[in-house]
Amino acid sequence: MSSFKLLIEKFDAILKQYNLPNYKKLYPSLDESEINGKLKKLNVMDEDFKTLYLWKNGYDAFLNFGELCQIFDRDTFLPLDTVIGIVSTNKKLDLWDAALIPIITDTTGQYILFSTKKKDYGRLYFYSPSILIAVKTISCYDSLSTFIETTINAYELGILKFKEKDNWLEMDIDKYHSLAREYNKDSKFWYS
Repeated sequence: MSSFKLLIEKFDAILKQYNLPNYKKLYPSLDESEINGKLKKLNVMDEDFKTLYLWKNGYDAFLNFGELCQIFDRDTFLPLDTVIGIVSTNKKLDLWDAALIPIITDTTGQYILFSTKKKDYGRLYFYSPSILIAVKTISCYDSLSTFIETTINAYELGILKFKEKDNWLEMDIDKYHSLAREYNKDSKFWYS
């Protein structure tokens, strides 16, 4: 079993323990052959990326307007069909480099993007038209593994807390940035 698959299993347990209401909203995984076909359309040949979608198929907040599914610091990860649609739209709008694949959104135009560029394959970038340092994309996680590790530790340390009564994932921003710097030493966002 790969180390990323073990990390996803730990993440699954963490979400059940600390954020069960949003965990229950996540879509079940697709069939592996269907995932392979969608990844081929996206030109993503990454086993960790595939493992993430073998676990769950994200959540589409665009289809469920007003019903968030906050599991990460920037909300939730997107279903593969939605990813394909956003990639197609980005080809027309040219918001970010076409080699960057959106996987996380808060539905306000902010995205975390997976790099398929040869020089930094697997690094995650942040894009936000409302945050000046992220208008042109900026590296935010060194890999999917460090992204998941950062999130797991943020839950365990109480830096991310789901407030069920408010239906909101609360984050201690300063502590999160400090933790993210620890796990993502090569990503510029946490040092800006």
